[in-house]
Formats: sequence, C-alpha cells, structure tokens
Amino acid sequence: MRNNLIVKNAADYKDGGGITCSSSPVLIANNVIYKNSLSGWPVASSSGVYILGDVIPAIKNNIIAENSNGGIYYEGNQVLSPSYNDVFNNYHDYIGCSPGEGSLSSQPVFVAPDTDYNPYNDDYRLRTNSPCIDAGDPDPQFNDLDSSRNDMGLYGGPFAKNWFTKLADLNNNGKVDFIDYAVFAENWLMQGQHLEGDINSNGIVDIVDLRLLVLCWLESDI
Repeated sequence: MRNNLIVKNAADYKDGGGITCSSSPVLIANNVIYKNSLSGWPVASSSGVYILGDVIPAIKNNIIAENSNGGIYYEGNQVLSPSYNDVFNNYHDYIGCSPGEGSLSSQPVFVAPDTDYNPYNDDYRLRTNSPCIDAGDPDPQFNDLDSSRNDMGLYGGPFAKNWFTKLADLNNNGKVDFIDYAVFAENWLMQGQHLEGDINSNGIVDIVDLRLLVLCWLESDI
C-alpha cells in the first residue's frame, strides 16, 4: 500500500480512520495519514494505522500526523517497531509498539496542509526545510524518482509518479504535453513560492523540475 493520501476521514469503530491491517505481511510505505478521527472510542484506539494479529506488515517512509487517537496501534504478540516514519502529534503516537530505526517525531512541514477545509487548496509536498526530506529508508529500492534517498510521505519513493503527473499538468487539461512545457519554460530559473513549473516545490524552477516533467511526459492524470 503505497503513496496514498488519507486525510480527514471520520470513523466510529476503534480500527477506523486511516489504515487497518489484519494479519497481513504487506508493505505500507510513503503514505500521508493526517488528521483522521474516531468518535465514541477512547484515545487508546487508532485513527492512524491499526495493526491486528501476529503477521505484521512493514511500515516505513510514512507521515502519520495529527490523528485524533493513536498514530500506530498494534494488537498482537509480535514485537513491532516501525522504522523510518514521521509519527507526530497524534494523541498517542505509538500504542502496543515502539519507534524503530530512523523514526522521527517532527512537524513534517507540508506546503499547504488542510487548514481551510477546502481540499482543492491542499498541498502535501514537503517544504525545503522539512525534516522528512531524504529521511526515509536508505535502501536504494526505496529511492525517489530522481534517484535520491527516499523522502517520507506522498511524493517520495519509486511509486510517486502519478502524483507528480498531476503537478506537471500545469494547465490542468489532463495530460502533460507541450502546453505545459511552454508554461514551464516561461518560468525557467525563476525563484519564489507557488511558481508554475516548480514541480517539487523547492522554490526554484530548475533541472530537477525538468526531469520530473520529462518523466511524466504525455502521461494522463485523469
């Protein structure tokens, strides 16, 4: 389960809200699980990631933040120590488990997280000062699309292409094409915030953005 955005879901059962995994050895990686909630259950339950059973998944490179109950909640007989995640400011970050190697508990510093209840304004890319950049699992199999070390969250890892395709479609016509390239070229080497063409949101339209544009060339985001 990779590169999903799971934001502001509400549930009324203890294993709801974010992700529930029961006795499955799946990989849960590079997801953003943010501001999910439970109602009618004590805070010692999970609105982030709930794991049940003795067959446990690998949980890494995720950002699990500001969920109303547990960030990662494990019920089982194994030792679960998820590695290389940013688990931050949940009511309880870990229940029944503990942080493993490379774990963070820091503000992820998104570009524009959910603050105005309008999902069309949300942007879960990482700002340049985010501690989650290059902080994921260093194993090359998890490297980002530009071959750098994994960024935690939605836009990190080798399966983030669909999200970058949406960003590279600068004129929102459903396809990355020459019209997008023309917009991109107009802003080449410009610096600032919220620039069209700054696909990775690092404050400058540069060669890294060009590589992402080429990677998504003629891809559809519909």
